[in-house]
Amino acid sequence: MTSANKPPFFWHNGNIEKTLENHIEPFVSSFSSVTISETIITRGTEIMFFDETLSKLNYLSRIYNIQPTLLSGIKGENLKSEVKRTLIRNKYYNTARCKIIFNYKPLSEKINEFILIEPDPLLFRPQKFVPSLFIATGISKPDGLAMRLPTLENEFRKLLIHEMHTMGTDDCLILNQRQGIVEAFSGNIFLASNQKITTPSLASGCTRHVTRQFVIDRLQSLGYSVSEKDFISAQDIFACSELFTAGIYGIFAVKGIENKRYFDKIRKELLKSLEENS
Repeated sequence: MTSANKPPFFWHNGNIEKTLENHIEPFVSSFSSVTISETIITRGTEIMFFDETLSKLNYLSRIYNIQPTLLSGIKGENLKSEVKRTLIRNKYYNTARCKIIFNYKPLSEKINEFILIEPDPLLFRPQKFVPSLFIATGISKPDGLAMRLPTLENEFRKLLIHEMHTMGTDDCLILNQRQGIVEAFSGNIFLASNQKITTPSLASGCTRHVTRQFVIDRLQSLGYSVSEKDFISAQDIFACSELFTAGIYGIFAVKGIENKRYFDKIRKELLKSLEENS
């Protein structure tokens, strides 16, 4: 996010503070500190996918044995109210993402807590698309619960970013240790053929992005059959008629991979449904 579109305020340890250039580095992690990062997606001051975010934050706080102030209270009311407070103070009423960050230093037992706002008026608009992507065959996603820890996930994504820069693309498909395709860099993947939708199962090792279950539920409400598969191959990717991704940055249409080109019908129907019911 550039300084031009940074909101003027962020939330820090219970206070609303002014945003300054390089005031904080949110994704710093070392042996003396740990960063937990999760995103609540918002439409105006309506908080979407809150339960999924709260569940992950609670899980990670137990893993690290920390007790952030934001997670105090019953069913996350404090977190929800402070997110709304930060949005209102920024006078930002359009689509946005709120990033929740805890920076913990075990030696001092001090927790720094942040809520950062990322404006994105096109978050759920059809203009979002990936011109092309590739299958990252040289980098396989590690198995196991360790990938739920932000530090390891962030390091893995740095490798993918380097690979995408090398290939000159904006996105890539990620393989698990069994060489099955589990997701894209931009989010969970959905393959469409006729009226049937396929997505990698959680058992495949895909990330449970906050939008994943929402997209599955909404597609089913629109009459589509959605199946979750433990193994999706490159052949499946080239055989489907439509491919789209869903993550914290929105729902993207994939235009093509190599010489294969995809339609963008079901994703637009999904976005229209979201707009009409919001």
